[in-house]
Amino acid sequence: MLLYKISLIICTILLCLLTPPVEAAENQTPPVPSSVAIATYYFDLRDFNTLNVLTSKKNLPGGLNIWGFTDFHGNHAAADQRFDLTRYFMEYRLRKPLDPQWMGGLKGLGVELEYNDGSGTGKNLLRLGLTYMHNIPVSAKGKSWLQWRVLPYETDESGQQLSLIHKLSLAERLSLVGFTDFHLNKTGPNRWVTESQLSYTINQTINAVFEARYNGFEDANPTIDGFGLALGLEIRP
Repeated sequence: MLLYKISLIICTILLCLLTPPVEAAENQTPPVPSSVAIATYYFDLRDFNTLNVLTSKKNLPGGLNIWGFTDFHGNHAAADQRFDLTRYFMEYRLRKPLDPQWMGGLKGLGVELEYNDGSGTGKNLLRLGLTYMHNIPVSAKGKSWLQWRVLPYETDESGQQLSLIHKLSLAERLSLVGFTDFHLNKTGPNRWVTESQLSYTINQTINAVFEARYNGFEDANPTIDGFGLALGLEIRP
């Protein structure tokens, strides 16, 4: 089984490297810088803080791009220790856009390999699947888009994941960004994890953010509230 997993991952990487790069299409994805680094510090109303560090890089060899983040959290309901960031969770995605000529002219499809890890033991895994991104008409003030993700393969064989990521430009300085993940578990109840963040641009480097969070895995713990609200500042160096 381990050899099968390794072979599948190697074949996916080879597919990414051998597929011709996709030329940028005006209506395929919103224009973004080739490299991005963002840090956001949140005050969660459940008496803990979060430091989120997000990075992305486009135009890698073979047409690959990488996107990911690490969250450093304090412990729930520990107001006197809310600045002690004792927990972490990380997620990094290696993505290869697929040439529309291979997909019958359909733009926005890609292959994605995702790595997850977090505090505690046995929480690291790889996911493999397909993504589809497309623009949507919400506001003339900026690009709005949805990204659908289907990840049927997980290395721990615990289940599959369906995901929807959104960016909605509501006004010139106001946007709504976030995700909803639905975890299909083979050995237990299915779980939702979702975050949606209202972001107001103060200037070119600072955004004020308000985020709603729900984690079904945390909510299953009787000592933890899975739903929370957080205020924060986002810094783009």
